[in-house]
Amino acid sequence: MTDATHQDLILDQFTRQATVFSIAPAITDEDALQMIVQAARPTLNDRLLDVACGPGLVVCAFAPHVQAATGIDVTPAMLERARKLAADKGLANVAWRQGDVSALPYVDASFTIVTTRFSFHHFLDPAAVPGADQFGGVTGEGCQQQSDDHANYGHARASTLLGR
Repeated sequence: MTDATHQDLILDQFTRQATVFSIAPAITDEDALQMIVQAARPTLNDRLLDVACGPGLVVCAFAPHVQAATGIDVTPAMLERARKLAADKGLANVAWRQGDVSALPYVDASFTIVTTRFSFHHFLDPAAVPGADQFGGVTGEGCQQQSDDHANYGHARASTLLGR
């Protein structure tokens, strides 16, 4: 499968599933989201990036605990759900961007915490994601990275890849 074909499938499927996915109990479980936040030990000086953020649940869970929380996703329908969730929660320190994990549009050391949840199994070649261990250089020294995925691709399955 080519990258373009794979990308088209992701866009098609997640556009169709955006609403259902964003309200699914396994995805919206507040206890699970709080475990992710607590594991990161965020401070109000932290800047979070959630890669393949989907409906923005992780971004919105972190937002009260960080200076700024950013989500990036390739699917516009998911970002619409994320914007709605943030607005419903009255969060002012969140930002959303459409983009692909293979070419993150941020300068080096832009974030102190980088997360991704339920995403690596959707990448055509997860082990080949550029700089997956450093998410393309957007992390700085001492940055904490977290991944929560049911697929195991070496670096992708760790709860916490880098500690503080």
